[in-house]
Parts: sequence; C-alpha cells; structure tokens
Amino acid sequence: MPHSNRPSLTTECGNGRGRPSISVHSKVLCWAALDRGGRLAEECSRRAPTRRWRQARDALRDTIEELGYDRKRGIYTQALARREVDAALLLLPTVDYVDWRDERMLRTVAAVREELDAGDGLLYRYRREDSLPGREGAFLCCSFWLVECLVRGGALEEGRSLFDRTIARANDLGLFSEEIDPATGELLGNFPQGLTHLAHIDAAVALAETERML
Repeated sequence: MPHSNRPSLTTECGNGRGRPSISVHSKVLCWAALDRGGRLAEECSRRAPTRRWRQARDALRDTIEELGYDRKRGIYTQALARREVDAALLLLPTVDYVDWRDERMLRTVAAVREELDAGDGLLYRYRREDSLPGREGAFLCCSFWLVECLVRGGALEEGRSLFDRTIARANDLGLFSEEIDPATGELLGNFPQGLTHLAHIDAAVALAETERML
C-alpha cells in the first residue's frame, strides 16, 4: 500500500506554465488508485466494478510504458511523449509501480541526478521553462526523495551522507523551507514547508529500516 502521507505533486500540466503535457507521475498515481481500490474491494468483500478497474489500471500501465518511458535511454520521463525528466519520478517506487532496485528505476534516478543537479545533493524540481517570473531555487524535498531512492536502491552510505548534508539545510529551529538558493543557501519559498518535512521523515524511515536489516 502507498504511504498515506505521499501528496500528489504533478498533474495534467498547463495553466500558462509552458506547453501542455500529461505528467507521468500523475498517471502512475491514477494507476495506484485503481490498483488499491481493487485490492480493498476484494479484501473487504465489497461490491465494486473491480474487473473494469483492473482493465483501466492495466491500460494505464500500457500507456505509461509506451509513452512515458524512453526506451533509448531506458528511463521514465516527466510527461508522456516527452524526453525531459522531473524529480517527481523519484516517487514512482513509493506506490509499488516499479521496484526501487529495478534497472529502469536506477537509470531514472541517475538521469534525474545528472539533469536536475543544483550542486551538493540539491535538485531542481524540473528544468522546463514555465513562463513564470524569477528563478526557481532547488526544491528541498527532492533531496530527501533522492535519499530514499539511494538507500532503498542499495547505496546506503551515499544516501546517509546526502541525508546528513540535507538536514543541515534546516534553520536553527530544525525547520525546512520549500526551496533553497543553491549558491547562497538562502531559504526560499513557503516556510516552513510541510512537504519537505514529510520527505525528511520518509528518508529517515528508509535509513532506519535499511540499517536494521543489515
């Protein structure tokens, strides 16, 4: 089952923020909703159109794998029929769409790190021009998402190192902002940002669970 504290970050893109596109992350969350709805109906013996849900779920996966996966690079992409990546792709394993150690996911993580790198473990949310004024800072929760991917993907020490560097980005009260200026370390955006704190908790749980299994 997906964690209940995982919010949806990506939706059908548009609203003046660049060329309209259909987010792979949002489609994966639709897949998860249908998958979990069917499971709950069966486990709780409730009447529901589970056959239709399963067909819709499987059709969604087919679409994602056909249009949201770049076969040439072997990675998932930000949107259907696009080549860019998006840091929200780091969340795909959290709903069991793909395993943390699946080669497709490992390559996707590597592509996100390479293409969205803001320095010292910080990541931009995406690189696409969104027609909004000003420059985006690094999206702080993305570093914690990356920690979980590294830890659960088999790179425990690297994940621990990134976790330690990222928690040092909090202020003197231990609070995290939405974004951070990669050059100056200035906290930007909404503050305190609940999403960053939830990502921090998920990363800490991943570290604790993985270290307990060693």
